[in-house]
Amino acid sequence: MTDVDPVDVDWDDPQECPWCGADIADGGAGFMDHIEANPECEEAFEAWRENVADDVGGEWMA
Repeated sequence: MTDVDPVDVDWDDPQECPWCGADIADGGAGFMDHIEANPECEEAFEAWRENVADDVGGEWMA
């Protein structure tokens, strides 16, 4: 995993993990599979998600 601030990322490509750069087969289910298999990315995703939670109406569905 690269040294990337988990909250300050440019998440502009759903086919690539914004934290480690790995290719994601499917921006939805494939991403969830990716973070389940990569604890560092999952931790970064959770930090990012907590940061944007107030910006998103309702709660995320996973």
